[in-house]
Amino acid sequence: DSRILFLGTPQTSFTIYRKLAERNYRPFVWPARYPSNPSNYEGLPAPQLVADIEQGVEKGSPTDTRFSDLDLMEREASMGRSNFQLQFMLDTTLSDSEKFPLKFEGLLQEQAGALLGVSASVDEIQAGMEEFAARASLTTEELITLIAQDGIAAETFRDFVAAGVTWRNVLGARFSAQARVSDDEIDRALALGSSEGAARVRLAELVIPLTPETEDEIRLLMNDLSRNLQGDTGGFAQAARDFSAAPTAADGGLLDWRPLSSIPPGLQSLVLVLGDGDVTEPVPLGPALALFQMRGFQETGFVNPPVSTVDYATIALPGGRSEETLAQAQDLIDDLDTCDDLYGVLPGGFERIALPIGEVPSDIAFELAKLDANETSTLLTRNNGQTLLMVMMCGRTTELPEGGREEVRQALFTQRLESYASGYLEELRAAAIIRIDE
Repeated sequence: DSRILFLGTPQTSFTIYRKLAERNYRPFVWPARYPSNPSNYEGLPAPQLVADIEQGVEKGSPTDTRFSDLDLMEREASMGRSNFQLQFMLDTTLSDSEKFPLKFEGLLQEQAGALLGVSASVDEIQAGMEEFAARASLTTEELITLIAQDGIAAETFRDFVAAGVTWRNVLGARFSAQARVSDDEIDRALALGSSEGAARVRLAELVIPLTPETEDEIRLLMNDLSRNLQGDTGGFAQAARDFSAAPTAADGGLLDWRPLSSIPPGLQSLVLVLGDGDVTEPVPLGPALALFQMRGFQETGFVNPPVSTVDYATIALPGGRSEETLAQAQDLIDDLDTCDDLYGVLPGGFERIALPIGEVPSDIAFELAKLDANETSTLLTRNNGQTLLMVMMCGRTTELPEGGREEVRQALFTQRLESYASGYLEELRAAAIIRIDE
């Protein structure tokens, strides 16, 4: 005998999971809370949950130790009731108002439109309905026919879409000028790059140079730190202050938020499997070993074209990381505004390099990942620590398809408009007067 097991979460109230029983599958439903109305699940709650309910478990309490009651309350508040009912309660028997909810925010948005004299045109509403239906790979007519089977009138759907379009027009009327994106801002966004999936990370680092005399000792130390500092952000910060040669040591090794794609590909694969507080195994960075601890991972919702090539300069200064050599490096940094200044300040004393991102030496690539254009790192050394290697970021090149700059402009504009929208909605909420007629 063999079995086919499907695990899934309904994304719409018209989910195919409601049809499984008709195809001789035996569905079980395991919502995040014990349901207050089990009949909504048409006899499908998992047997263990049914037994718990029969034994008097408190309805509405969490069914899984992964989620506390507060966790679920916060998720419902952020997602909205309809999405929460679908994706956490797995309840597809939503009412009209839940499928196309007009929340308190929706009423505020409608009022803002009325005050500004802004509304949605017939063409805009039609386009909005088509866009909404396309999310389920349906035409507008197909979606209207489908929701009619659940007793939802086409007018309800139309009003729901019209409210969203009106709000979009309100934001355009109020904030389009402030949200306008300049060419310089597009250039900066492209220079910073972004990652597949629009993610950025915040890491803490601990970097110790290797020498022939100390290599074995340092490797043992780094292995011990990697094992013992898992999940211990305070301990990692103290170890960075005690041992790290990186300039971030004074800050406990903490780095700024960076796009995931700006990190060298080899390190990306290590970082992606880390949870908060997890520490990598020792990572070779040229003549040094490094540990990295995950401090934060965010999906940003905006993907820039990937960085294909980096342009950077290196300057080798005898003396390693001695006080005199570091002072000499700082004097150079003070004299340089851009990489092009090197040709006048230090002619013949530097190397300018442009390489595909995957071909840059790993230690240099990681330092470049921390830098914006024309910034400099003085962390690296060569020749067993006897030579200080200054690394200056000159620029990043991205592969842009035709029309790519305009796509970036529109994405930045939308991102900025959403930020204004959030603040404006808070203003409306604070100014609202709620009256309940009995």
